Amino acid sequence: MTRDNDTERRRPDVRTSLDQWLDSRRGVLRKGIAASTAFTLGASAATGAASAQQDAPFGAVEFQNQTSDGTTVVVDSAILERGGFVTIHDGRLFEGQVTGSVIGVSDYVEPGGADHLTIDLFDVPGAQFDQSQLQNTQPLVAMPH
Repeated sequence: MTRDNDTERRRPDVRTSLDQWLDSRRGVLRKGIAASTAFTLGASAATGAASAQQDAPFGAVEFQNQTSDGTTVVVDSAILERGGFVTIHDGRLFEGQVTGSVIGVSDYVEPGGADHLTIDLFDVPGAQFDQSQLQNTQPLVAMPH
């Protein structure tokens, strides 16, 4: 066995490692932050994506599986470095409909954060909905902005 073959055999599969990392809780959180950063800072793309990522304020949410009456959900905690809002997205987010998937928006969250945010669903200023409450079990995503 040559040295090159030995090195390649021992090298971890970077793609597998990355996928595992992205599936971890930290990875899911970072993907959510990246998605919200892309959504809120999309207009600054002309200044350079790398610059926008470095200057982006920190934001994180904790959103557990829960049973709801269909009109509200509770975000366990939200950390927003510069203050902001938490949006609730339905499954259309996974189809690329970022703005169309927003079904709830929190009140303003002061810089630092808040615990136990109750967010009304289907009551988003400027949006119209075909329903007034969740009809069945479905995945929802909480995203800091």
